[in-house]
Amino acid sequence: MWTENLLVVVIVTGAAFLIGLYQRQRGFSALMTVFGLALSVATILSLADSVGYGSWGTPDLAGSDGQSYYDQARELAQVGLGDYQAVVLTNYAGYQLLLAALFRIFGTSLLVGVVANDLLLLLSIACLYRATFLLTESPRAALLACAALMLTTAHIFYALMLLKEPAIDLAFGLMLLAISKAACEKSIGLTAVAYFLLAILTIITMRASLLLFLAILLVFTAGVLLKRRGHILAGFVGLLVLVAPFSQSFTRYELDTDFFTQIIVRNSVISTRFQDGDLDLTGIAGQTIGFYINLPFIFKIFLFPLPLVVQILLPFDFWSGRFLDEHIASLFVRNLNPLWYLFVVIWIAYAVAHVRSIENQIIRRLLLAGLFYFVVVAIVYGGLIPRYGAPALLFMFPAVGYWWARSREEPAVRQSTVTFFVHYYVFAVFAGLAFIAFQLSRG
Repeated sequence: MWTENLLVVVIVTGAAFLIGLYQRQRGFSALMTVFGLALSVATILSLADSVGYGSWGTPDLAGSDGQSYYDQARELAQVGLGDYQAVVLTNYAGYQLLLAALFRIFGTSLLVGVVANDLLLLLSIACLYRATFLLTESPRAALLACAALMLTTAHIFYALMLLKEPAIDLAFGLMLLAISKAACEKSIGLTAVAYFLLAILTIITMRASLLLFLAILLVFTAGVLLKRRGHILAGFVGLLVLVAPFSQSFTRYELDTDFFTQIIVRNSVISTRFQDGDLDLTGIAGQTIGFYINLPFIFKIFLFPLPLVVQILLPFDFWSGRFLDEHIASLFVRNLNPLWYLFVVIWIAYAVAHVRSIENQIIRRLLLAGLFYFVVVAIVYGGLIPRYGAPALLFMFPAVGYWWARSREEPAVRQSTVTFFVHYYVFAVFAGLAFIAFQLSRG
């Protein structure tokens, strides 16, 4: 085990240091190194739990989707990647194919998959840094945007549980960087096209329903890109049209207009999980959304704040000590979640509330595109699967970095943010007291 632990520290922390060094900003290098070391420690502790309850060959991933991803990837590595359509029984095959390819090269081990997820997460942060720097021309804004992502500790949980979110985060990060390069650089060459192509390939093989986000992104950014780089926008759309048909080979769904209509208007994922007992109906969220999911879609739209709040807060039992008896990875999605909704969410809310005051038009459009998709996910899934909306946060964090940096430099903005934070915390205290009173009345 000591050898594996040393490998994790060397690879993950070393990669974080090199990624930070590449940006040639001392503050970002230091932040990445510290985050890489923390991620290494989290990985070591999580692997110990997974192997302690299982083994390196058959690890325990606390019943997450990562368990099936690992099992299918292990079988693919044995029988050959070409048989993926017979082996992969889940909705999409791309992530299992990636894991299987890594298993063929480095050996079938949970360590290989989790370390790969760690590296994907680190690369997502690098994309966010570079994109925010291009959009704001401020190293501080770029640094703080990345700090917001790092404080959203659920992303660490996704990596440790072998979920596909780190890969999808990277796809969103690459799209963000491609758009930023197209909007800001005089000559972008082929790099932006390569980033966009890689992002599209990741999406169509791992979760083709995210093509809906690309449509939303196009609506919000097309006007800006047409003025500056109309030919680049045409190229992006052309690439999307060219590669999208290949997505059918990596999913058991029939990807047509009815598929996307079904996802948005008649999505049955949540109701099915309720029926199977996979989601808790006893808490406030379960009782509220249990009612919500049975409403006609038009009513769901008007009541969108309800699932949006649920999506922001879940999981809410941060006081729980279950990670001591279950899997330590839950510490990062449950116990550390207050870092998200008592700090990061406030910056997002402030950025949205002051969106018209953002001087850079493309930052405004990216923020609104990310927010719109985040709300759509909340409506469709009742707010009960927060990780489906998490990748959209990468498009909101540049605006967070923009305002956070300005608050450090401009007294007027600093006073405005302090007032906003105070109002938020006062509201949170009263909401918390109401929640405690409700719990006591039930007990």
